[in-house]
Amino acid sequence: MANYIYKGPVLEWYVRIKMKLENNFEAFHKHTPRQGLIYDIGCGYGYLSYMLHFTSSHRKIVGLDYDTEKIKVAAQCYAKSEDVTFAVADLNTYVVEPADCYIIKDVLHYLEKPRQLEILERCAEGLIGKGKIILRDGFVDQTRHKTTQFTEVLSTKLFRFNRADNELTFLEEPMLYNFAKKYNLHINRVDTNKSSSNRTYVLEKI
Repeated sequence: MANYIYKGPVLEWYVRIKMKLENNFEAFHKHTPRQGLIYDIGCGYGYLSYMLHFTSSHRKIVGLDYDTEKIKVAAQCYAKSEDVTFAVADLNTYVVEPADCYIIKDVLHYLEKPRQLEILERCAEGLIGKGKIILRDGFVDQTRHKTTQFTEVLSTKLFRFNRADNELTFLEEPMLYNFAKKYNLHINRVDTNKSSSNRTYVLEKI
């Protein structure tokens, strides 16, 4: 939290709430390899990237986001080191490098469907050894999806924490399972979220 204290009261409040809701990103730490190259795709202000760095000194973290202002904030935190780097990246054109783990958190729904699948495929092809893709996003769900859609409206329209250049396109589970089968990935849902249609999956190379 000390990384964000002097970066404006709104951001400090936002990060405090985020960390509390995420239980300090314990679930992501649990499933992320303790060493190797980790991509945090859609890193925002970098709070997950730093937490993964703090919880294992053998991880090399690369945080990517297309919001230049967020990357500037992330890169100016006092905990910045050579093992945590940040870059501006437009996921519509960016090509990921080979890595031990790709974390794609709450970002794919900002892209059009063909590009969503293309990014997943690039990540699958770039996995080193028995690497992992950790994916969290909103999935079309008749009973809880309205909650997810509402929070995204607050995020992009009212508070403007996130930018949305396209219409939001949420994921569908059949697409994800077909993708996992195509690339011989073991897929496992690892969250117990019952309040929205956000779900977290770990896809691991067999």
